[in-house]
Amino acid sequence: MNELEQSYEPCRFEHKNLFEDSLQKYIFSLLENAYFDLMSDKKVNINKKDELKCTAQLVYFAIKLRNKNHYPFLFHPESPYEDMQEIVYGEVSPKTSSRIDIKIRKKDWDEESFITVECKRLDKDKYHVLIKKYVDEGMDRFISGKYCAENNCSFMVGFIVDGDNLEIISEINAYVQEKYSDYDKLKKIKENLHYFSKHNREKGFTPFKINHLFANIDKITI
Repeated sequence: MNELEQSYEPCRFEHKNLFEDSLQKYIFSLLENAYFDLMSDKKVNINKKDELKCTAQLVYFAIKLRNKNHYPFLFHPESPYEDMQEIVYGEVSPKTSSRIDIKIRKKDWDEESFITVECKRLDKDKYHVLIKKYVDEGMDRFISGKYCAENNCSFMVGFIVDGDNLEIISEINAYVQEKYSDYDKLKKIKENLHYFSKHNREKGFTPFKINHLFANIDKITI
């Protein structure tokens, strides 16, 4: 039985969204297989400049996998709002509030229990603009506690539109080490697209793990 033929429940601890490693591996396998299906479909026109479209295409194939295999997950792309409480109390405008790129829930979870997926484009630009965005506007939102303050994990998808996976990941790690520490750098989990990074957040936040999927949308890279 492979990971996608199993189902897992989240562990419930003092905080409501502490998810066990087995569930994280399950979600990663689902996203990875959705990426493979996306790249295998010759009818799909991938717009490398449109992050939202790439995200929507990935979600579409994840939903197809779910429906075909009766997986118990719901996918919510561009889900508003991460700052709901701040909006209610007038601290943040709905127009400028952050939105979650993909929210994943099991059908029997309550509304406040979900897994967050942040998606970013990446390329080999010598100025590292997108690499810095991946860290500053992606990873940092989790590390700072802006996103997933009560969770212990999240996911990021890096859509590589130009360049080599290993070179881009190396550049990400160089910037992560400069901004945070050597401990926070990305590490490869096995011989596929799965990387992870662990982070000790500020007092009051749980230690955090980010699962990274690097989806080269020029070609499948394993």
